[in-house]
Amino acid sequence: MARRTPRRSEDPFISKLNSPEGVSNNYVRDLFKEAGDRADVRKPVTPRYFRKASASHLASKGVSQAHIEDHHGWTRGSDIAARYVAVFGDANDREIAAAHGIDVGEDESEPTAPVPCPRCGTDVPRHKDFCPDCKQSMDTEATALLESLTSVLDGLLEEEDDAEARGKLIRARQKFDSRPDEFSKAEMHQLLSSLNN
Repeated sequence: MARRTPRRSEDPFISKLNSPEGVSNNYVRDLFKEAGDRADVRKPVTPRYFRKASASHLASKGVSQAHIEDHHGWTRGSDIAARYVAVFGDANDREIAAAHGIDVGEDESEPTAPVPCPRCGTDVPRHKDFCPDCKQSMDTEATALLESLTSVLDGLLEEEDDAEARGKLIRARQKFDSRPDEFSKAEMHQLLSSLNN
């Protein structure tokens, strides 16, 4: 069984093969650089860059300055750690506000994924009011607007005596029936308002 020696703080992290001495900092830097070149990494690949990236990542995740200092071996009250916390630690502001009783909900972004059409299952972009395949309404306001428009057009058709005007109304009505997805809610509001005047 191999005998293990207890680790001492002055022991090198990486040692030479034929002696218990540590390797130079330049040698360690070159090891990282060569590995980065082989992996085609375009960013700096140095222990210093990794330490900076780690500190900024931890600060952005709300890790306290004391924990960052301990993790990176910096002294307490370190200006370096304070800089990372100040620049990347907006989560700290939320924690302090929460400690004072202020409701600080997490920033939630609007969903952007497409929505499946309830009729045909097609993925419909979230900003669209109608399914482009089956013309199913994806929004209750759009449905109400479309019904109002078709009702107004039907009423105008009943009252119109001029053949040319009736033809235009019929074509408009057919377009709303066959291609409602070509109209936005804003356009339908505008058209409805112009037809009611």
